[in-house]
Amino acid sequence: MSFVIAQPVEGISLNGLEYLLDDDDNVKIFKSYDEAHDFVVTHIDEVTPEEFILSTAEVAHLSNQ
Repeated sequence: MSFVIAQPVEGISLNGLEYLLDDDDNVKIFKSYDEAHDFVVTHIDEVTPEEFILSTAEVAHLSNQ
């Protein structure tokens, strides 16, 4: 299973999600939950990192990744 990091656009869930991108402007996909978790804790939010991590299976356009 793979994972992505996302948050609601402008913090409003009705606006949809924006995703962390890689250097080529593609959605950055992490191979494990732990890898995604470590990234969030280090670079985004160490208090509630689980709020930013989604399985690619939860994201319709990424579910086949």
